[in-house]
Amino acid sequence: MARSVPNSTLDPHEGPYFIELLYAEPPSIPKADLFDALKDRCPGIAPLVRDADSDLLAFVHTRHSVRYRDGTLPAQCLIAESSKPTSPDRLVDAVRQSWRFPEVESLIEDAGVSMLVSDLMASGLPHKDRLGLFQQCVAAVLETAMPLAIHWSPTQQIIPPRAYLDAVADPSVHLFARPGALNVRLFRITGYDGAEDASCEDLLMDTLGLAALGLPDLQCHFRRLEPNDVSHVLYNTAIYLFDEGPVIETGHTIAGVREDDRWECRGMEAIWKPAREVLDIDPGPRHSARRGT
Repeated sequence: MARSVPNSTLDPHEGPYFIELLYAEPPSIPKADLFDALKDRCPGIAPLVRDADSDLLAFVHTRHSVRYRDGTLPAQCLIAESSKPTSPDRLVDAVRQSWRFPEVESLIEDAGVSMLVSDLMASGLPHKDRLGLFQQCVAAVLETAMPLAIHWSPTQQIIPPRAYLDAVADPSVHLFARPGALNVRLFRITGYDGAEDASCEDLLMDTLGLAALGLPDLQCHFRRLEPNDVSHVLYNTAIYLFDEGPVIETGHTIAGVREDDRWECRGMEAIWKPAREVLDIDPGPRHSARRGT
């Protein structure tokens, strides 16, 4: 299958995929109860350490293995307390991009501890399998110990736990449309001397969620367009890439806001952090605010 951005040096999906569960105080997560919840959601899962006295919350997906140079290993799931502070200052960027969770600021003020849920040895799995397994593991932890909120680190947003569980339980909700998996962000670009009309505001919208799974994220640097309209373009294109894989390459075009729009794509490094390679979408001469063109 063709790669969207050749010669990539930015590969965030090679590391673990992880999220934080925010609690007011350290939760009780009985290993036996968690394992029962995991078995219902992830057939073939088993404890990494079978010692009944071990409190290590680590599990292996025996039906999902990845071949490495030195052998084959099953994908794993680890739940452990985070050493990072849960102060609102650390989460400010995620709070700003958490559009669907208006009460998030007041909730995270009560958070005193966070638990990490992460996958290990899983980056070589097909991206749909990887995300699906991880989402089910998160749901099992929520059923065992409900947190105040979820900081979905790969997409830098905070989501409500109950909405997450409801979406995972609903078969009509697309895997990549479940809360947390995909985030479409909005930024106002200032200090850039590139606009012909100084009164015209430059905006940047991008996605987070695809690069963490080995696919190109998207961005659009634009002016004179409604952000909601651009958001729909990015969202729909992201779902398409998740379903079909990296089939959009530099020089390809996608449907834009209007029915007759054809917006050209090219591979480049992201304008906004985190560092990753993206497909930059050009909305045409009137609306483009691209840099370096």
